[in-house]
Amino acid sequence: MPRIMPMMMTPAGTLKPAKVFIIGAGVAGLQAIATAKRLGARVTAFDTRPVVAEQVESLGAKFLEIDLGDTGQTADGYAKELTPEQVEIQRQAQKAVIAESDVVITTAQVFGRKPPVLVTADMVEGMAPGSVDGRYGGRDRR
Repeated sequence: MPRIMPMMMTPAGTLKPAKVFIIGAGVAGLQAIATAKRLGARVTAFDTRPVVAEQVESLGAKFLEIDLGDTGQTADGYAKELTPEQVEIQRQAQKAVIAESDVVITTAQVFGRKPPVLVTADMVEGMAPGSVDGRYGGRDRR
């Protein structure tokens, strides 16, 4: 990745902090936010549960607002499965953020089910060379 996590001024110029986008703000997502912030990155995060926006912001990240309509959560606090239409709205809304990000980490999961595909191949191809796609089986975009 051609960036570093904290912004640093050097005799050669200023190195800008990495932009990290985290999808899913459950336990793993919140940990990823905290770690990226400690490393000095600029972090944006999204979750289908609007109630976690305050937790995301309390860790110093920006919460990406996407109007998906009624999403809710289970009695245990897990995200409910989205309709195919809601998934497509989410994909389109996060596409620009992914293209601007140096690192994308997906932690979104529907409890007891296969995780949804939220980052498509065309989104990854839209990322700058050197970006890192943190999907399961993802690859360094050299």
